[in-house]
Amino acid sequence: MRYTLPPELLRLAFPLLVRSEDSVARNTVGRVALRKILVGAPTSPEKLARCKRRVEERWTVPAIHAERFWLYNQDYYVLSEDGYLVEDSLHRVAAARQCGHVLILARVHADHWCKPNMYRVDPAKAILWRQTNDGWQFIKSELTTEQVQVLRLLGVSAMTYGRRLNDTIRIS
Repeated sequence: MRYTLPPELLRLAFPLLVRSEDSVARNTVGRVALRKILVGAPTSPEKLARCKRRVEERWTVPAIHAERFWLYNQDYYVLSEDGYLVEDSLHRVAAARQCGHVLILARVHADHWCKPNMYRVDPAKAILWRQTNDGWQFIKSELTTEQVQVLRLLGVSAMTYGRRLNDTIRIS
């Protein structure tokens, strides 16, 4: 299943659909398909030009830093939130794409398995809930309309309220 949603929206939605017990630390290095990396547009034309020049001159470019998210047996990569590393990785990805490369060297810090079937979103109240053994656990409020739409497209069902569900909702 491929999504034609903007990478930035997917990048923000994936972490909402992962429990800590559904993640595994990795720290492995390997080649990753550029089409699977969810990044926005480059922010600095100077950095992009420098990265592109290095790719064209065949310099040994350091690995980008990323985390892998699994959704419906498809893997997607999101750049790790390590300050300057994100900025550098973003421009390396853009430069490699512009130069026609298909793969890029990546250090994958963690694998995360997204499980949309364990979540419910309340579109009217813009709240995300996760199913637990004890009922429904509050995850996030004040979701934007875009976030709600993306979560629904990724397979998160809408929350339906009834006596049974109201009795099992808990906030922790």
